[in-house]
Amino acid sequence: MDIKELHNKSMDIADEADIQKKRGNNEDAVSLYKAAFELESQAAMLAYEQHIGEPSISILLRSAASLALSCNLYREAEKLISLALCGEPPAEIADELRDLMENVNFFRHLELRGIELSENEVQLVIAGKGVGFGYAKAEEVIDRIEVFQNLAMRT
Repeated sequence: MDIKELHNKSMDIADEADIQKKRGNNEDAVSLYKAAFELESQAAMLAYEQHIGEPSISILLRSAASLALSCNLYREAEKLISLALCGEPPAEIADELRDLMENVNFFRHLELRGIELSENEVQLVIAGKGVGFGYAKAEEVIDRIEVFQNLAMRT
């Protein structure tokens, strides 16, 4: 199959995965996302190896990384994002890739700590000056929790 065929087939499978996820069939959804990821990563690597140019390469790599994230393949997502950022993606796509990398890091963090969040749960992460791994100033934590609480109430 060529790049376009691989990509189109991948997107069809990803659409079916989305449907299964909405129906609550998470195991089926993850399996379908993995199949879609395998096709999309093939398309992305072909595009990369054939030097088809930007933004096509970074878009396909971003898509494959997003599918990897959907089926909990964090290391694969990291590699694809890194490969895309090593090229010359347009600024907007580079920003999207960095945002995707933040999501990959967040979910990897949860996995490493054995934390599993359901669809209606959140985890509050506190970072910044006065905050480090394993410590934080009490007033910083309390202030940020209050801000989060206000935001949550509005939504």
